[in-house]
Amino acid sequence: MPGGVPLASGGRLWAAGGSIWPEAVSLVEYFGAPGCTGPILASSSSRLWTGDTGGLWRRFRMDVVPPSASLSARLVLSGSAAPGESFTVHYDELEVRTPLFADGFETGAADRWSAVAP
Repeated sequence: MPGGVPLASGGRLWAAGGSIWPEAVSLVEYFGAPGCTGPILASSSSRLWTGDTGGLWRRFRMDVVPPSASLSARLVLSGSAAPGESFTVHYDELEVRTPLFADGFETGAADRWSAVAP
C-alpha cells in the first residue's frame, strides 16, 4: 500500500436497530512498517450509515489518501448504538482498491522495490 496514493474502498451494509438508530462506522489506521506494525502514523474514521436500512442492503464508499510514509493500513468496520439498545450491522462485498503500479514503477522510481536489475 503506497502512501500518498488515493485508495477507494466500499461494499454493502445492512443495519437494523431499536428506538435509537444504529451507526455503521469505519476506522482506518496507517502504519510506517509492513504488516500493520510499528507506530500508527495517522488514523481516520467516518460514519458510513446512520439508521435502519429498511431491510435492504445499502452501498457505501470511502475514499482515503494515506500519509506518504505509510506502508500498510488496517481497516476496522464496526457498528454501534445507544447503551442498552439492541442492533445488528452486517457488511458484505468489501473491497479495497489501489492503482496498479502505484509504487512509482511507471515513472521510473524504484525506491519502493527491494532490488533493481537492468
